[in-house]
Amino acid sequence: MIILFHPKDRKLADDIISRTQNSQITLAAETYNFSEYAEQLRSCEFVLSPDTSALHLCSAYGIPVVGIYAPFPPELHYWTPIGVPYEMIIQYPSLESLEAGNVIEHLEKLMNKVKLTISDKILPA
Repeated sequence: MIILFHPKDRKLADDIISRTQNSQITLAAETYNFSEYAEQLRSCEFVLSPDTSALHLCSAYGIPVVGIYAPFPPELHYWTPIGVPYEMIIQYPSLESLEAGNVIEHLEKLMNKVKLTISDKILPA
């Protein structure tokens, strides 16, 4: 598992890594422009992100995604990925209250959707 981050958020990314104490979770190389970031993202099998630019790229690249949203006023539309399996978390009252178990639950749901999507394409009805 890799954590992609903006260079200005390096301290936060390092903090996340130190808190996990898991050698399988590493930081991606720093990127300094959007095309480098997009290229790193393209190599992912799944993406978890509160960043809608990542969600847009996931749609373009065909990458299943868990989108994480802070609550907005009800009249605003949450953007959802187009053409890829996805799960959506809208965290109330704010993203600060998001717990790992909720993210893991949505990731597991996404993985099950992906398995179904793959088997639907492989096994004719």
